[in-house]
Amino acid sequence: MFNQPVDSVRELLTRYSSGERVFKGASLNGSNLQGCCLEKVSLVGANLSQANLKGSNLQDAHLEKANLSNADLQGADLRGCHLEGACLEGTNLEKAKFHGSVMPNGRTRWSG
Repeated sequence: MFNQPVDSVRELLTRYSSGERVFKGASLNGSNLQGCCLEKVSLVGANLSQANLKGSNLQDAHLEKANLSNADLQGADLRGCHLEGACLEGTNLEKAKFHGSVMPNGRTRWSG
């Protein structure tokens, strides 16, 4: 089951709760992940465009090259997150926490 593609929230959360953390290239556009705890998850290259991630815990997550365009990350905890090369175009980042995160431009953010 590990390393198989993920294309639904239910599958992601079930596998995450079973201890799996790597979901490279997951297809979760438009998904509702509001308030979910996905600490230390790896969603490298995932499609999370238009996803609802409001208030989610994504601390220390790997979101390199993920498509987060038009997603809602309002109030999400992204501290220590890796966002190198991620697309954040049109994304709601209001009150999101980024302390210690590596941003899409490769720079580490030490405030907010």
